[in-house]
This record gives sequence, structure tokens and C-alpha cells, in this order.
Amino acid sequence: MELLLNIFELSDITNNSWDKAFTESEEKHIKNVLQIDGVESLSRVNIGPGADLFVILTTIFLVTDTLLFAPKLMEGYDSWKKLIERLKGFISKKQLVSVDEDGAKLLALDYIVNHYPCDAIELVDSHVINITDLSSMIRNTSELAKRPHNFYIQTFLVNHENSVILGIRSDGEVKMIKEFGFSNYGLVELSET
Repeated sequence: MELLLNIFELSDITNNSWDKAFTESEEKHIKNVLQIDGVESLSRVNIGPGADLFVILTTIFLVTDTLLFAPKLMEGYDSWKKLIERLKGFISKKQLVSVDEDGAKLLALDYIVNHYPCDAIELVDSHVINITDLSSMIRNTSELAKRPHNFYIQTFLVNHENSVILGIRSDGEVKMIKEFGFSNYGLVELSET
């Protein structure tokens, strides 16, 4: 999973160099501030299309395969709670610039668990709509840094009966788009935005 973070407390470190890599002491300080388990790498990226905007690209080890298997989805949720809470903390402080598709899945899963009584959740479909493309400006870096602003549309089957379609902005906002159930007569819209 990748995150683009703009944390005020780390702005001196983020903006003190044009180098992609942080020093060892800078990485240690950043990890201490982030308080996220499983950080694989940290780098400085510039996502400003006109003026410079340096952010921290954080790559986190996340077993995403479990997001694809319904029986393991609820089991995985318990292990992801701490990471989800950190993400929500960054969102509330407007420090999360962007999250990738895997991060969007975690935020969607959290939304469903907090809004529906559920025993089973299955990811049925996922789409990424790229809002910005900086790939001509940013080379040899992550896909998220090249396309930092996205809208994710994800469909989940909740309790083997209701289809919930969520829209997730790359800055972490999650909204329900539609909810459908089934009847003898076909598709039934249960709620909408």
C-alpha cells in the first residue's frame, strides 16, 4: 500500500532537499512520527504540477491478497484496525494527500463494518478513475505519485445479499453511492446518496 503524506510536523525534513531519499536519521524520525507498522520505504516526491509540493511517499507492507477472498476479509479487518485508525487520523488532520487502491479498500472495509451489521464482506468490483496525471513530470517513481488524485469506485457484497457501491476519494473521503438488494422481481434499490 502506498500513501502520500503532507505532515506539518515533518515539513522541515520533507522540504529540506531535492533528493528523493531521506537520510537514515530522517527516516527514523519520520517513522517515529508516523507510528505505522510495516513501513517498507519512505521517499520524498514532488507532486506539484506548477509549484513544488513535496510530500512523503510511504510504502507499507500489506497483505492485499486477503482483500480478494471473502472468508478472510473479516479476519483481516482485526489486524488492519490500527492502520485504519492511523489513516483516519491523517484524514482528520488533512495530512493524507492520497491513498492508493489498496488503501481505498481498507477505508471502504472500515466504512462497511461501521455502517452495517455484517458477518461476510466480499469485494466484487473495483475501478480507479485518475483525476490527475503527472507521469510526464515525475519519472522513476510510484504509480501513486504519478497519478496522485484518484476516485475509486468499489462494490462489495455484504452478508451475501446486499451490494454496496462506495466512492472513495484518494484523500480518504468515503461515501456510499448506492445499495442494492435482490427480490423475486429483480434488483431493489435500498438506499442512495
